[in-house]
Formats: sequence, C-alpha cells, structure tokens
Amino acid sequence: MTGVSTVLGTFGEPSNARQRYAAAVSFLLLLSVSINFYNLSANRWGNAFYSGAAQAGSQSWRAWLFGSSDPHSAISVDKIPAALWIDGLSVRVFGENSFAMFMPQAVMGAACVLLVFAIVTRGVGIVGGVAAGLTLAITPVAAEMFRFNNPDALLTLLMTASIWATLRAIEREQARWLIFAGALTGTAFLAKMLQGVMLAPILAGLYLLVSPLALRQRFVHLAAAGAAMVAASGWYLLLVELTPSRHRPFVSSTLDNSIVSLALGYNGLGRLTGEEIPSWLAGDAEVGAVRPDNGPTRLMSGEIASQISWLIPSAIVLGLLGLALTSRRPRTDLLRAQLLAWGGWLVVVGGTFSMMKGIVHAYYTVALAPAVAGLFGVGAGIVWRNHRRRAVLAGGALAVLVGAAWSVALLRRVHSFHPQLKYVVVACAVAAVLALARHAYDRARTSGVIAMVLALVALSAGPAAFTAYTIKRPTQGPIPVAGPPMDGGFNRRAPMWPRPGHGFHGPVEAAVVSPPLRRAVEASPARWPVAIIGATRAALFQLGTDRAVLPIGGYSGLDPYPTVRQFQEMASDGRVRWLYTSPGPAAVGLKSPRSQAYLIYAWVQSSCPVATIDTTPFFDLSRCRAESLHR
Repeated sequence: MTGVSTVLGTFGEPSNARQRYAAAVSFLLLLSVSINFYNLSANRWGNAFYSGAAQAGSQSWRAWLFGSSDPHSAISVDKIPAALWIDGLSVRVFGENSFAMFMPQAVMGAACVLLVFAIVTRGVGIVGGVAAGLTLAITPVAAEMFRFNNPDALLTLLMTASIWATLRAIEREQARWLIFAGALTGTAFLAKMLQGVMLAPILAGLYLLVSPLALRQRFVHLAAAGAAMVAASGWYLLLVELTPSRHRPFVSSTLDNSIVSLALGYNGLGRLTGEEIPSWLAGDAEVGAVRPDNGPTRLMSGEIASQISWLIPSAIVLGLLGLALTSRRPRTDLLRAQLLAWGGWLVVVGGTFSMMKGIVHAYYTVALAPAVAGLFGVGAGIVWRNHRRRAVLAGGALAVLVGAAWSVALLRRVHSFHPQLKYVVVACAVAAVLALARHAYDRARTSGVIAMVLALVALSAGPAAFTAYTIKRPTQGPIPVAGPPMDGGFNRRAPMWPRPGHGFHGPVEAAVVSPPLRRAVEASPARWPVAIIGATRAALFQLGTDRAVLPIGGYSGLDPYPTVRQFQEMASDGRVRWLYTSPGPAAVGLKSPRSQAYLIYAWVQSSCPVATIDTTPFFDLSRCRAESLHR
C-alpha cells in the first residue's frame, strides 16, 4: 500500500509475516465465531416479528420476495426485506428452528470482523488489524446484533464492505471498485433504507479528496457509482410500486400502501423529524419509540452508552493523533484516507443518531461499531509503528487514560456488576502508561509489547465483560439491549408482557401454544384461522401453530389494512375464523379511534361472541350477528 510503508520507526517486518497474518485471522475468526454462535438457540425466536416473516418466506416465494408477515401475504414487515431474503432461505434449507433464524447474522458478524481486520492491516499492519478486529468482536452491541435476527447485521456488513471497496478503488485507481462500492451502498438501502446510504457522502468525499486521478475522471467515476447505487436499490422500489396491490402484501407502516412512502417517511425523514406516524392518526399512542434527549451527548448517555461508547474516547484521541502525524503527507496518502474513512463514518453516522428526533433504539448503534473499531485499530497501529517517537507514545498514553476513565465511568453505572472490574481497569491502565514511559527511554521491544498488552486489557475489560454477560443470556423481544441494565435504564431481556391465558403464553415466552389450541387451529379450513391486532403477537402465534395469522394493522396496529369493511368480508366468507381478544403490546392502534384496528375491534366486540379454546379467549367470527356484517 503506497504511502503506508513510510511510517517511521517500525519494529521491523517479521520474516514470517504470512504465518502471523494467518494466525491473526485464525484468532479473530475463532473469537468472533465463539461469541456469535455461543448459546445461539437460547434466543428462541428472537425478534418474532422478523422470525414470523422468515417462516412465511420459507413457505411462500411471494411472501419471501415482498417480506410478508404471513404466508398469504396480507401485510409486509416495516422494512425492505433484504435481510429476510437470507433468513427465509436459511429456514428453507435448515428447517424452522432458532439456529436457522440466527445463523446468517452470526456468519455476517464474523465476516465483518475479518473485513475490518483486513482493511486496517493493509494500512498499519497486523497489530493494528488485530486491535481493530478484537474491538469490533467484543463491542457489546455488535455481540448482541450479530446473534439476533434484526436487519442490522447485514446493514453493518454492507457498510463495512463499501468502505473496503472505496479504499480499494483509490489504491487501484480503478472505477470498477467504486462502482462496486455504490452497488454495496444501494444494497444496504435494501437492508434498512435511508440508514443504509448514510455513508454515501463519506465515500464520495473520500474519493474526491484522495484519489490520484484527474478531477474530471473522479467525477465520472462517482457518477457511475451513483448510478450503481440507484440501480441496486431502485429495482426493488419499482418492483413493488409496479406490482398491483392485489398481488402483493400491503406495505406496512404506510397510509398509502407505497414502498416509497415507507422508505422516505417512516424509515426515512420521519426518523429525523420525529413524525414517523401522523399525529392525527397516532393520537396519544406512543409508537414503540425510545426517544432519549437528542444532542451531542446522546451516544455517551443512558443505555446507548453501554452499547457502543466504550472505546469512542480512545478512538478519537488516536484518530486525531494519526491526522496530526499525516498532516504533511500528500493529498493521496492512503493511511490518512483510512483515518478519514473511519473518522468520517463515526462523525456522520454518530452525529445523525445523536441529533435525530424520531425513534431511536440503542441497538441502532451497531452501525457505528466498525467505525470505532477501525479508527481505534488504525491509531493503535500508528502508535505501534512510531514507538520511537516520544510525542506519539504520549498520545498513546493519553488514549489509554481517557479510555480507561470512561470505562470506569460506565462500570460505575452498574453497581452490582463485577464491582472489582473497575480496579482491574485502573491498574492495567496505570501499568500500561508506566510501561509506555519506560519504553520511551529504553526503546526495548519487551516494554513496548507489555505496554500494548496492558493497554488492550485496560480498554477491553469493560466491553468484554458486557459481551460475556450478553451471550450467556437469551435475548427475546423486539428491542434487544446488550449487557446488564444500566442505572436509569431497564432490562429489556426480562419478559415484557403478561401472559393472557394458559393456551397461549405471551410473546417473550416464545409462542408456547397448548396442544388443544394448536389442534383447533390446524383443523380450521380458514385462510387465516386467527387474526391478532399487532404483528409481533401475531407472528408468535403463527410460529407456535405453523398456520398463517392475519396481523391486523401491522406492527403498531396503525396500518389501514384491513379496513373494517375488508375485515367484515373476510369474516363473512370464512377467510378468517377467530380474533384473539388480547392485542399485542405494540398494537397502539387500539388507542387511536381513527385507526382501522380500533374500528375492527369495536365492531367485533359489539357483534361477535367470545369462544374459549383451552382457557384462551377468542372472538368467534363465524357467529357474528348477520345484520352487523352489512352495515
């Protein structure tokens, strides 16, 4: 890599560099696979909302293509289903079980760790690469989301791959790599919509700034990459928009059944403005939102801090140190390009998460984990290679002290969690600084290695402990959070909702359906034997019975499908038999008198009798008053 080899003061290139590279890859692969696959099936169905859609996709190719919540394609999930395509195929191949649901994310996580290692190693050597890969592997939110079935694992891998392809394009001076980066960014859009393209301005700016090609040629290449991004994302929007609505599911989290509205509204600008759902429809309902105060300190506050922020202070110090050391280098310097890539990612995406006024969940920050790891790894590699310069060692010592202080601050927020760990962090940090001070004078390899090891222990002890806590305990429900509950936060691992009856044990209990209830559902000839308001509980019932369940109103119960008239027709012609009397906890549509779910429930309550199947109450839609069906 041109420009990188001029970093001064290395310990020397080992004669067995290939063997060391292979050993580093083996270590990181073993570590990430162990973390991602350990106790994986304990998560049962994880986020049942997506597990139910993966189940549906394994039974129906139409449901698979459109990301439907049920095999008969009534309503889609609230995302473009790129991640569900992978999960659905996994379930088709490996069967309907927890391992098949989560294995793709575990593999993606391991691939992301190795990719970050490869990128950083190419810039600053194996030591920096291992530091980066290790940091990513033990980041609590990464450990959580790389073993959970939300689309964030795929998003994170694609964002990392787009950085790799862009740096490759700059180094090779070849447009095809930049076009590939554009295609990867467009595919990331299919994983999580506008969040997937947040790196686009960073990639474009980096290429314009660093590429050695003529300015006109750079713009031409960027135009081609932009076209690739639009093509990679736009084909699916066109497919959904051009498919007649009767041949596809209703697009969830929209009012007009448009995938464009979903991309630009609920999953787009609505997240920035806080207006994901129109106030006239939502009323007083809270649409499953976690809205900590937005501002520059959000990433370092509350529950979010314990997910991602452990090494952010150290990474920033090391990043600034690296920029200072490379400030006199040519515009095309590739080492500085890495610093700008990782740092730009952290600033732009982290700044967006900090300032957005809409729905924010702590697990979103997994999209920052490669940036923090990459910036930290590049900085660590620079310190390692410039160990003869006392100013650099001083910067490294500052990074250790700042990072250790922040780790202690985070650990103090969890009083009952390994209280002795704070002292281990402090002791290792002080010892690392003393070892660096000694190395500044004796220049011995031994003192340098000891300082590096102690620094890594000091900075990784906290997140590693949180990650160990995370993988030992099951994660179920729609909003995963890594680590023990922080002071002022709450433990989303605990069961969130009460059990409504003995026949169907409520959602986080993994859709336990009693044999009598299952037999009754299996015997029903209806297309949807059961309808439930709220897609999460509907998905759990569907997973427990292996029969299609109609999720009235989609995830939140606010989707205008089916309308009360459509539901009456479904009940009249026998397409749906029972309505579960206990709506899902996220079904806030019942709090909005203007929602179709509210109107449906009101009609059923007034017109249809309650039938009990193994202590679980349902409205029997086959016995509704005839005159009420024609109102």
